Amino acid sequence: YPERLSAAFMFNPPKIFEASFKVLKVLIDPKSAQKLNFVYKENEESMKTMYNHIDPEVLPVEFGGKNSVVYNHEDYSKLMTRDDIKTASFWGADGNHAMNGHSVPEVKSQLSLTVAKAS
Repeated sequence: YPERLSAAFMFNPPKIFEASFKVLKVLIDPKSAQKLNFVYKENEESMKTMYNHIDPEVLPVEFGGKNSVVYNHEDYSKLMTRDDIKTASFWGADGNHAMNGHSVPEVKSQLSLTVAKAS
């Protein structure tokens, strides 16, 4: 399958994760395994690896960056709900079946009984 991942970072994971990955990585395609990076805030070299992929200016402070934006789950949830409604409306999945001038046939459930007769 095509893979588009450039790099993945596990930031300050428990050390057991890295140890487990070393054991399990024999089961993963080597090219894919190389993309997973374990980053520890106290390890300057691992932080540099992450900075090569993510600009510290956009990386949140809690991940060793300089961006002090505050994440608010309620605000994010409202935005995502609004986006979901727009998407449903666009694809006609919002209950308005004649959205694009094409009506969608309504499927009614019918009970049927099939009996096999022995001959």
